[in-house]
Amino acid sequence: MTEEEYTTPAADEINMLTALKNFKQFSGRSTRKEFWLFVLFTALVSIGLTLLNFLFMYLLFQSEPTLVDKFNHENFLENLSELPLLIPLTVLAILWRLGILCPAAAVAIRRMHDIGKSGKFAFLLAPYALLMLSCGMLPTAWNCNLYFQIFAGVALAAAVAFLVLACLKSQPGKNQYDLPEDDAEDDAEDDAEDDAEDDAEDDAED
Repeated sequence: MTEEEYTTPAADEINMLTALKNFKQFSGRSTRKEFWLFVLFTALVSIGLTLLNFLFMYLLFQSEPTLVDKFNHENFLENLSELPLLIPLTVLAILWRLGILCPAAAVAIRRMHDIGKSGKFAFLLAPYALLMLSCGMLPTAWNCNLYFQIFAGVALAAAVAFLVLACLKSQPGKNQYDLPEDDAEDDAEDDAEDDAEDDAEDDAED
């Protein structure tokens, strides 16, 4: 979808997949509804993948309790080859996290535009995204040194700060981030309303 074809979706057109469809659109605005429906969608998929992993591990360890010690955080990667099915599940989780980066960045930038702020505020999510990717690719990350734990704390704090901004109401009226198409639609709606009012006044006078 090109920028010329894109217009900010109307409220009744927004669903969980709206942000995914507009994954290449970094201009314009996104309402709270579009942003939080996207967050809900990604959370549901992520939870589903995590539960699938846990279910597989639970069933495996129930059948072979001796494998539990082999798959602690310290030697997880060394023994991963003994669980062939876990490899595609892990790869699937990593691909999912990589796949949502672009639509997540786009909708985050548009959400900031919608409250009248620069899209640069979306970079508050960058440390958190890096944190999630590192934990997905390196399961031993949580046992890393103090520096990693400090980074994790900073990443979470920055993500919380962004989410607070994302909860703010849309800036009323137009702002500098409105697309030309949106302005044209607004002007057309205003003209239609003015025409309707004029017709009503003429009818009343008659």
